[in-house]
Amino acid sequence: RARGYRFDPGKVDPAARADPIPVTTGQLRYEWDHLLRKLAVRDPERHGLLRSLSDIDPHPAFRPVPGPVEPWEVRK
Repeated sequence: RARGYRFDPGKVDPAARADPIPVTTGQLRYEWDHLLRKLAVRDPERHGLLRSLSDIDPHPAFRPVPGPVEPWEVRK
């Protein structure tokens, strides 16, 4: 409301479910490594807790499929 937007909850169906979005295992690994690099600088304690994890479950909105990092990903 602070920005003047009036959300209409009647336009959202809480029972609606979307199919999970396929995401490649390579992309998931890339995103995880990217997060760990950021945490190493921004939150070393959390980085220490998470870096040893090897079996990462994505959010239920995503369905892992075998494959490399997506070609649209900008890598440095």
